[in-house]
Amino acid sequence: MTKVTDYVGNWGVYQTYVYVLLFIPTFLDGSQSLISAFIYAIPNTRCFVPGVDSWDNESYELPLNLSHRLYLAPMKVAGKDSYCYYCPNVTDGVCTKDRAMLCNHGFVYDRSQYTSTLLNLVCQYAYMRDLLRALYMVGVLVGGLVLGTISDKYHEISCNAQLLMLQNTAHDSPYRYGRKTTLIITGLMQLVIANSMPFCQNYYLFALLRTLMGVLGVGTFLCGFIIEAAYSKALPDVCIPGHVQTRKASDSCKKAHFSSLYPGSKLFSDGPRFMTVAMELAEGNACIVAGIGMQMFWSVGALYLGLIAYLCRDWRWVQWACSIPMVIYIIFIWVLPESFRWLVAMGKTEKARKLMRTIVKVNRVHIPNAAIEDILSECTPEHSSTSVLEVFKHRTLFIMTMAMALSWAATTMAYYGLALNTSDLPGDDYINFAIASVVDIPSYILAIVLFAYVGRKYSLIAMYLLGGIFCILSGVMGNSVANLACGVIGKFFISASFAMIYNYTSEI
Repeated sequence: MTKVTDYVGNWGVYQTYVYVLLFIPTFLDGSQSLISAFIYAIPNTRCFVPGVDSWDNESYELPLNLSHRLYLAPMKVAGKDSYCYYCPNVTDGVCTKDRAMLCNHGFVYDRSQYTSTLLNLVCQYAYMRDLLRALYMVGVLVGGLVLGTISDKYHEISCNAQLLMLQNTAHDSPYRYGRKTTLIITGLMQLVIANSMPFCQNYYLFALLRTLMGVLGVGTFLCGFIIEAAYSKALPDVCIPGHVQTRKASDSCKKAHFSSLYPGSKLFSDGPRFMTVAMELAEGNACIVAGIGMQMFWSVGALYLGLIAYLCRDWRWVQWACSIPMVIYIIFIWVLPESFRWLVAMGKTEKARKLMRTIVKVNRVHIPNAAIEDILSECTPEHSSTSVLEVFKHRTLFIMTMAMALSWAATTMAYYGLALNTSDLPGDDYINFAIASVVDIPSYILAIVLFAYVGRKYSLIAMYLLGGIFCILSGVMGNSVANLACGVIGKFFISASFAMIYNYTSEI
């Protein structure tokens, strides 16, 4: 059985072109996924005190003797000093708990790091900030389950269906929209939602919009990468009888996978889920480099977020600076090629042949014209009736699925727990975030090396153990420098495990 990649090349100029295009949505999603590290950040806070403060000339700093008279000892909220109780009518002595009351006239902020705060979610309202993060991850879960299942359902094409399409026979294709169209529509939806969030003055509406961003962004990737990459691994070959030798006589084109002919055939949904495409651009170690390497673009997006947050300081401008670039999805209408596999499935055979000629021309290779005709004449129908419920019918498959699910849960909680709470670590918020983002890149390189030379299972276990040890040490260290150092080292190993789990799960 000959793979079509033997003709078009395992990696060529055209693959590189598509890969570079996929850098853009991956980059953008990296900034959107971690943006809450800054737009939800809580600065040092105190109550606004009528008669002492003025909205025209407010200042966070108060004389030390006055602050002792007005406020209780500060609370630690997200690692910052927050004076959330004050005594409005104290003329003698120090503010005591029985006289204190919650801030009921607003808040005054330390503006040395942030010039604005999201909807005043501080002190007694600080829990609502954490709820927003939880809702975003709920969106991730819903997006992964719903969009992932839909993509799986609409992604199955039997060999017989492919024959009908190539023969221009009328057929009710499971592909109705196309990968390119889905990509652009999903991206433009994020463009509208993300750029409308700074105008939102209602907490519940803001929470809804942020949840939708989770559904459209990371949620689709978490499930979609596994489904799409696993499907790619399951059907790696295209039958070209007459040119090949089969492994078994019964294997004669039992399965056909056209996507290996065109590296951009997984353009489905948005965000870093485009790493799925990278997974089918190459094979073997090159596949590892392509899959994990694409995640580096996600980290570059995080670094961009840190730079923008440092320069802007205002959460609204940070949101706009990370969202306006999504307008590039409009340009994708003209510069992003459609999936070859989708064109074939929809019966757009002339466009498919034209695209194939483009790939061949750009890569400077030659594909025998007889190959397509052989597929038409030799492929046999295959129908699949499998569903998600199959997981629960087989003990081994169920155990493997649960093991992967637990691994995903542990990795996700550790990674996002560290990445989204860098402002809680001692030191400057921006420097902490930059360091935590930079360590991702060498950790991905380590993941590639370990996967290539050590293997999957033991590499992942080692990263879990080392990451867990340093994260625990970060929580018990009394010294702030040691606390930060252990947190960063723990993030390094957790990032490596996060890169590994995508590839490992798709292979299993």
